[in-house]
Amino acid sequence: MEIEVLRDEVIEKVKNGVLPEKELIEHYDNVKDLDLKLREDYNFQIKALNDYFSKASDEEKAIINNLLFILEFLNGEKDSLENYVKRSLFIHTHIESEDFKFTVKFLREYPLDEELIKKIVKEFIRNFFNYSSKERRAIFVNFLVILWNNKANFASKLWLDVFEDLVWLLNELKLKNLIDEFMYVHFFAYHIYGNNIQTIEEWRAFNKLVEEVASDFFEKWGKENKLLECKKSISKTKKKIGILVDRMVVNSPFIVTYSLIKNLLSDESFKKDYEIYVYSMAYTDKSFEDRNAIKLMELTGAKVFSLEDYFISEGYYYSHLKKALFLREKIIKDEIDYLIGGFGYDIPNFIFSNRSAPKQIFWSHGNCTSNVKNIDLRISHFEQQCKEKEWKIFNVSIAEEFLVGSEEDRKKGELIKKSLLEAFGKDTVILGTIGRYVKIDSDEYIKVIAKIMQENPNTIYLACGDGEKRGIIQKLRKYKIDENRFIFTGLVNPHQFGWVIDVWINTYPLVQGHSQEEYHAKNAGVVIQG
Repeated sequence: MEIEVLRDEVIEKVKNGVLPEKELIEHYDNVKDLDLKLREDYNFQIKALNDYFSKASDEEKAIINNLLFILEFLNGEKDSLENYVKRSLFIHTHIESEDFKFTVKFLREYPLDEELIKKIVKEFIRNFFNYSSKERRAIFVNFLVILWNNKANFASKLWLDVFEDLVWLLNELKLKNLIDEFMYVHFFAYHIYGNNIQTIEEWRAFNKLVEEVASDFFEKWGKENKLLECKKSISKTKKKIGILVDRMVVNSPFIVTYSLIKNLLSDESFKKDYEIYVYSMAYTDKSFEDRNAIKLMELTGAKVFSLEDYFISEGYYYSHLKKALFLREKIIKDEIDYLIGGFGYDIPNFIFSNRSAPKQIFWSHGNCTSNVKNIDLRISHFEQQCKEKEWKIFNVSIAEEFLVGSEEDRKKGELIKKSLLEAFGKDTVILGTIGRYVKIDSDEYIKVIAKIMQENPNTIYLACGDGEKRGIIQKLRKYKIDENRFIFTGLVNPHQFGWVIDVWINTYPLVQGHSQEEYHAKNAGVVIQG
């Protein structure tokens, strides 16, 4: 359809109180670069809708937002996409609105420029205190729901460029004693930072700039508000161990925790002296609980408590402070003797900083730098880089059900491998790893892969996982790796692809987690340590 005819039809509908189809948004790319003459009838409608937007309900905002985007790009507004994103951040994510669902889907799939995302996020952070508390929370929720999940920028390193702004905001929130808002900004800072860094020095910076600042704030707030005190000493009879987990989903930390608990509670002598409680902080900001994971954990004999059961109605908009206080009181009432947790997140930091058990133990799953208040012991299931601290290192044998997978997985893996050999040649050797892309995004690692592939032209590499690919692609070109033979598979079933990879080349500086152990258990190929 000719653009002027389309413009006439759309504005005529709007004048008559009829909404144009929101699917017109999908034509944005075809229109955005046209040199369209501004029309007064469009300007009038755009101004009227913009004036009303801030007063509208969330349901109305969702409708107006889509309509404004259509009118703006059809009127040649060069900032129409930026305006669309900005307005979207103010809309409450939980509304039952087909218009907002359409918006979220479009903005997740449309290739937003990373400079645009940075510009918007920085602007909103610096203007944080100009918005209402409801608007502030909606903005941070939608940073994750929409911008973090943008297909072109998922888990992108662009987020590291806004970390300094988040540190500024955290310090301002601390000065204003706005602890609840401090906590959800703290969570957001950890989420975007922790998913993009590689070195222990970077973790040290996070500990200094965020974790220690938060711990001081939480401890001071707890004293001022005279929080309930925990018991003073370890039980002389049967002792209770409490383990904090971020949420109940089957991921690497869950598998390690589950395996440890299953092994311990299979030992009758251990069960005589100890009980284990698993407390899920239910970080729905990341994802909702997997009820099958909860049932699986309960089968070990551990007592499982999920905060989602109490805060589910609030969805993404729960109070981090209320959740922390609720969980802390539960731990104290359960009379936990040994409380075990990892850090980075705000809620365990709060619970430890305001002592909640006689003995508090930091369990490192990779970030050994955490230095919050009231850590009495540091443990890990592998050797730690923070040698200045004393560690108790123990071994965790991964539960068999997580190592090999099903016979059906094996058969599917063999079919995938067969198709790759048909495509690249029957003598092809398949290199690869399974894990977040950030783990292979290092010059040292890609340089080694390049050397192997150049000396062995019958090889291909499968990068199985998710995250930002751009840095890796730049390194592939730098070291002259044939990009047709370096394949980004996206997320995969590790029990299938464990049968596909012939040679697993361990990553560094970030090492692989239990995925390497899963692979090794299949005896499917060779593991080369990085």
